[in-house]
This record gives sequence, structure tokens and C-alpha cells, in this order.
Amino acid sequence: MAELTRHRLASFCIESQRYVNMSGEISFVRPLFYREGSWASGLWRKCMEDAEKVYHDMLAHGIKPEDARKV
Repeated sequence: MAELTRHRLASFCIESQRYVNMSGEISFVRPLFYREGSWASGLWRKCMEDAEKVYHDMLAHGIKPEDARKV
């Protein structure tokens, strides 16, 4: 058992986002339906831009980053 846990094929390292302040532009993972120039992709992009703006506005008004990220 010790050998199995020591030499795993996949090991994950997760960084806590609790105290991270995402200043600047935020990256989003595009969904599978995303096709550049389509109606759905334009709507999705607008929603992501709006969410990013609200996040930065909340930070500017003193909301803690871990709470603002819930947007």
C-alpha cells in the first residue's frame, strides 16, 4: 500500500482560491457549444464580460475577494 500511494500515476495539487484577488482580465473556459461568431457564443461572451465587470466593481466597493467570486 505504501508503494501505491508514493508512486501514483496521477497526483493533483490544488491551490486555494480563498485569498486570491483576480486583478486584471479573468480567463474563462469556453463551453463545448462555443463557435466564434455564433449567436450563442456572443451571448456567452457578454455574460462573462458582465460577470468580470461586476466582480471588479464588488472589489472596488470593499467586498472580500472570496465573496465577490460567487458572482
